[in-house]
Amino acid sequence: MANPGQAPGSAEYLGEPKDSNIHIDLIAYTADSVKALDDVTALEASRASAEPGISWVDVDGIHDADMVKRIGQRFQIHPLSVEDVLNPEGRPKAEYYPNYIYVVLRMVTRDPNDDELDSEQVSLFLGKDFVLTFQEHDGDVFGPVRKRLRDPNTRLRQQGTDFLAYSILDAVVDSYFGVLEDLESQVDALDVLEATELPVDTPVRLHKIKRQLRRLRQALRPLREAVAALARSPDEWIKPATLPYLRDLSDNLAEEVETIDLLRETCQSLLDLYNAGQTQRTNDEMRVLTVIATIFIPLTFITGLYGMNFDNMPELHNQYGYPIALGLMVLTSAGLLGYFRYKRWL
Repeated sequence: MANPGQAPGSAEYLGEPKDSNIHIDLIAYTADSVKALDDVTALEASRASAEPGISWVDVDGIHDADMVKRIGQRFQIHPLSVEDVLNPEGRPKAEYYPNYIYVVLRMVTRDPNDDELDSEQVSLFLGKDFVLTFQEHDGDVFGPVRKRLRDPNTRLRQQGTDFLAYSILDAVVDSYFGVLEDLESQVDALDVLEATELPVDTPVRLHKIKRQLRRLRQALRPLREAVAALARSPDEWIKPATLPYLRDLSDNLAEEVETIDLLRETCQSLLDLYNAGQTQRTNDEMRVLTVIATIFIPLTFITGLYGMNFDNMPELHNQYGYPIALGLMVLTSAGLLGYFRYKRWL
């Protein structure tokens, strides 16, 4: 969302400030040749897109608003789209413009150091002879796509920019499966346990998983709607041959959303099971304490009765008064324990 009072289409970066430079990579290819260049300028990238063939311009970093604006001007990107690129918290969507299709999505990876999810925005522009992508940080899940572009025998080299855009979207969607499988294994490890076997930190672990699932759902649901819209609305940029792949991608997204909903329900069920187990454990402990207190009530009565030390209490002067009192207490305790067992309170 733009800052209050800011003019529509203003090129202003809305994320955290950074000092690093923006890095631009270029892959230009035809069915017979491919050229990959690292760290090119915006001018070199725009010139390559004007040559015969297809160009994929990948921009790492969006914190330099002036540079992003210049790249947008080179590729005739609308100022409103440039504004969306500079907002790293944008909602996934697909928009149609006269000379390109603009798709916003989120790329999610798992940080192995703290087991948290790293999420960044990816902006994709699909034009007649170019695909332009903007990422927030270095590193992505597009390695398999780049590898396939270097192979002249792959379908990707034979198709147009629409199939390249689909392949990039597919790489992002496939990365979600790996994250979901990891979360599913964590949930399954807890799901096989009984209520009394769940570890003490179960609520903390489940809340962490639910928070990550919520982030995934927020990224996947609007992306599913955007891809479904692309699959239903072919235009000059999307060929009929690519539509089945987009529909399959939409099905994959629907499957991932269903998996997320199922895992969220399982997490809630496990949390309810853990709470029920804690309640049962508390009830068992209270029952034991109640039994102990109940047993000691008559014993306290007996010791209190014969601890009054009145002179006219004949039992105090009885030679066998002490062992009789002890025996009475033992018999009382044994009788109460037997009664509790008979009632299945123990």
